[in-house]
Amino acid sequence: MKDCEGQTLSAKEEKVNSKKELAVCITGCDSGFGRDLSFALSERGFTVFAGCLTEDGLLQYQDVPSIFPLKMDVTKENDTTKSFDVISKWLSDPSAKLQRFLHALINNAGLGTAGLIDWIEISDFQRDMEVNYFGMVRVIKTFLPILKAQACAAIHVNARIINVVSMAGLISNSGVSAYHASKHAAEAFSTSLRLELKSFNLAVVTVNPSFHKTPLVDHDTLSRKFKQLWDSIGQDLQCQYGKEYYDHFCNTIVENTTCLLWDANVVIDKLISCVELVIPPPQVVVGTDAKFFLLGLRHLPVW
Repeated sequence: MKDCEGQTLSAKEEKVNSKKELAVCITGCDSGFGRDLSFALSERGFTVFAGCLTEDGLLQYQDVPSIFPLKMDVTKENDTTKSFDVISKWLSDPSAKLQRFLHALINNAGLGTAGLIDWIEISDFQRDMEVNYFGMVRVIKTFLPILKAQACAAIHVNARIINVVSMAGLISNSGVSAYHASKHAAEAFSTSLRLELKSFNLAVVTVNPSFHKTPLVDHDTLSRKFKQLWDSIGQDLQCQYGKEYYDHFCNTIVENTTCLLWDANVVIDKLISCVELVIPPPQVVVGTDAKFFLLGLRHLPVW
């Protein structure tokens, strides 16, 4: 077992080489990246604690022995505390045949509100920030004592925190200010956290995908939400902007979002690598458009 960057170490290899049973806690596992990643890591030998918001989300894991679904609304302190208790009990179970460790904490829960600043409410900004930023902070602060205790005792020195942030945390655009603001906050927080945890040898990874095929960017869903938003803003705002502006805005946002959707499995593969690499990279940008176009926008003059 080499301890070098680029060397992968699956849970099965850990069990053979050092008699460890590794767990991963993932938020936002009702659908999308979280669900697919939970099943993938389970198949690779990890014990997965899958945080779900809904009962339907919990039920999809009931027949998988290595996945433990948890009711976890990241905006609720009580849910994260209960999840902490469940995982702590699993870690300290005296009947376990192997040493148990929390190997990775993956913050994947997220949502996005679209609409001009003039069209959406303060509550929309608060909701995005509560889930995408404060939810991430809440989960990390809840589980950080476990990760630090493992590191301080030098019993598992390769643990990591992985934050799924998206390219919205690195660039901004009109029409999605609430979402971008929350993701920029998450990105800045992750950078500060990475620097603070270096002395504990705890890696902090940000994963920044561009648009991939998930329920969050479904064409029909986006179109329906924009129609509902336009109908809700009132006649005064509708007259100020005009139907022609709305049609152009809606079509531009929806088409730009959905015209080039990458296979979500690419993101899953990158997340698996972040879990299994002995020394994971601090940032992973996913998507050809993200790497060769969107990142370049950050270097253009402000206009």
